[in-house]
Amino acid sequence: MRGVPGVLAGGLLVAWVLIRHSGGNAVALGALPGFPKTIGNLLFHEFLLPFEVTSILVLIAIMGAVVLASRPEAQEPARKEN
Repeated sequence: MRGVPGVLAGGLLVAWVLIRHSGGNAVALGALPGFPKTIGNLLFHEFLLPFEVTSILVLIAIMGAVVLASRPEAQEPARKEN
């Protein structure tokens, strides 16, 4: 139950980004070949937040994998012999 608020917050953030950037005008402008300035403006202004959110989520996943991989293996308790 400790991870539920984080999952909810992450889901709301992803939904907000999808709703905010659901317009097709910016993608149509960036699809024109030969305009690096337009593509750069789109990447660094219009789509910067989705890239940042994605990179933070990937970083969290990598950190979780490293933490899980660095945990020592559980050892069975020694049995007492009579």
